Amino acid sequence: MDEQERILVKTLQQPAWSLIDGPSFEFAETTLRRKFGYSDERIAALKMDDRFDDQGSYINKETT
Repeated sequence: MDEQERILVKTLQQPAWSLIDGPSFEFAETTLRRKFGYSDERIAALKMDDRFDDQGSYINKETT
C-alpha cells in the first residue's frame, strides 16, 4: 500500500482526517474506487470499521 492509498483509507476510516488538511471524504472514496480499484463492498467495510467512533476517534476494544 503506497502513501496516497494509506491516507485515503485512513480518511474513510476516520473522517476527522479531512478536517486536518487531509483529502475530503468524497475525494478519498472516489479515488480509491477509480485509481485503486476498490469495490463497493471494500469501501463499505472501510466505512464500517468499528474500531472508530462517529467522530473518527480510535476505540480500544480491549479496555472498553
